[in-house]
Amino acid sequence: MFFGTDYWLGARCWSRPPRPICFCMLIPFEQLNPATLQSLLEEYATREGTEYGEREVALSEKVSSLRRQLQSGEVVIWFDAGEASVNLVLARDLSQGV
Repeated sequence: MFFGTDYWLGARCWSRPPRPICFCMLIPFEQLNPATLQSLLEEYATREGTEYGEREVALSEKVSSLRRQLQSGEVVIWFDAGEASVNLVLARDLSQGV
């Protein structure tokens, strides 16, 4: 049985799978405190899985690249309240239903 998803149909009770609810929002990077934005970009750039291939790339270069992508609108800040997480996502992925 799924919590909160039961409904009555005639004399029988049917259960349906829960639909995920996303309490998500886009955060305009321009509205963040500059130090907060810097910390967010640095944290994202140092996450596991954000390697840049065979050559070593300085953190400052990674952050600058992310900042340019935010400014161009290619990347957006995605806040998920349900997961209590912040991510950078490609804007084009949002139209495809992130």
